[in-house]
Amino acid sequence: MSIATRVGNVRKRMAEQQLDAVIVTSRENVFYLSGFSGSSGDLIITMENGYLLTDFRYLKQAQIESPDFILIDITKNFASHLEQIVGRHNIGLLGFEDRQVSHAVYTGMKQKMPRTMLRGVHDMIDSLRVCKEGEEIARMQQAAHIGDLAFEHVVSVMKPGMTELEAAAEIEYAMKKHGAQRPSFDTIVAAGPNGAMPHAKPTNRPIAEGDLVVMDFGCVYEGYCSDMTRTVAVGQISEKQRSVYNMVLYTQLKALNHLKEGMPLAELDRLARETLDAFGYGAYFGHSLGHGVGIEIHESPAVSSKSAEELCAGMVFSVEPGVYLNDEFGVRIEDTVTMVDGQLVILNHATKDLIVIGG
Repeated sequence: MSIATRVGNVRKRMAEQQLDAVIVTSRENVFYLSGFSGSSGDLIITMENGYLLTDFRYLKQAQIESPDFILIDITKNFASHLEQIVGRHNIGLLGFEDRQVSHAVYTGMKQKMPRTMLRGVHDMIDSLRVCKEGEEIARMQQAAHIGDLAFEHVVSVMKPGMTELEAAAEIEYAMKKHGAQRPSFDTIVAAGPNGAMPHAKPTNRPIAEGDLVVMDFGCVYEGYCSDMTRTVAVGQISEKQRSVYNMVLYTQLKALNHLKEGMPLAELDRLARETLDAFGYGAYFGHSLGHGVGIEIHESPAVSSKSAEELCAGMVFSVEPGVYLNDEFGVRIEDTVTMVDGQLVILNHATKDLIVIGG
């Protein structure tokens, strides 16, 4: 889908809501609608034109990345340029991303444009991004492939005595070496009892014999994210650790095998929860089964008990059951998946057989 088509879809929604224009301020939606990847830039989309407002630092970049937009240099005064566009197009009703705009900015816009009504449209553009196009999925497959390569690298160098921080650095080094722009979130490496914290931060704790090590990481490739989790063993582990690992893997595979277009995503979360309940470990699975992945690492759809969405072709989301036993260990296994032509596509391909480091 071209940039022009995406902007056209926004204009259709503007017409439905009787908006004269919409101002886009979130970096993710600016990128989605214009291709501009700079850290400072806003869009104003009217029924006739599209404007990209940025400052001196990004003017050349904007010319290259966003040729479909009228470029405006706001180095000196953003507000005056906004007023000019509003006046030029006689904008009476302006939509804005109310989840992105601070109260101070909102108040400033009201003062500068007293004759223009402002309406929050937080989900108008976000919802366009839920079902990915083929090109978007291809970028995410490459991002996932980079993650696979990083996993292969870290298990090849991991050994007892290496710290969690050192292992995280190896993952991030490998991802960038293979073409990633940056990590898509803070890399998690959590060994032993630290693995019982779902969002543990890597520490200087040395990885030890008998640890299960949870590694959750991803990267950004050409603007799109990957996300995966693998849990590995270091040396000899207990039967309990191995048993819990197998339960989590069984639960994840069962959820993946259940996926089909049109199913409620809440049903998928329920299936995974009931499976772990049957093993007696449901109480130790405290987060949702998954989340959407795309330009953002967490976006729609939510794969949770509260989700009201049904699985549609092109949705990309994680499936990540886990068990977390305080002061003992944790296990999480995560893939990022989508549906193409009615078939499940798992974007990452790193093995889920239990790898034993030094075993």
